[in-house]
Amino acid sequence: MDEEKKIKYENTLFQKTLVRHKKLITVLGSMSNYEPDNKAFGILKPINYYALMLCLYDADFKCQYPGCTKDSDLTLHHLVKRNVKELISLRRYLPIRHYWGNKIILCKDHHDLVDNCVPKEPNNPNIHRRDCLCKKKINQIKKKFAKVSNGRK
Repeated sequence: MDEEKKIKYENTLFQKTLVRHKKLITVLGSMSNYEPDNKAFGILKPINYYALMLCLYDADFKCQYPGCTKDSDLTLHHLVKRNVKELISLRRYLPIRHYWGNKIILCKDHHDLVDNCVPKEPNNPNIHRRDCLCKKKINQIKKKFAKVSNGRK
């Protein structure tokens, strides 16, 4: 790992967020009941928020597709797809699916390209819909990391 990357990952907010994320993933993996009303589904929101923070920071808040530098219309792309759920137990699937290392940041165009999706058509419910990450949320996360980098936190 080059020195610049090493310094990047020594960021204290990155480290704290990573620890929190891993602890929640461990809790999720240790649960035995995955009924929709179970608390397993209650911890998915913070797990996914921490994953979003880690992924955005790792991607320098822009698309990770080779050669692309777009910083708008960003989406989270899962490397392990939903169809894997049929092959493994839910207890193993959920922690893998929601772990930050299973996600990368792509702009909407490259996400559609990678997933071989057709463009969104509002009148056709069978077309895969791609929601972009809220720019306001991205900027809030960027500011959190900037504060730590500038030594304010």
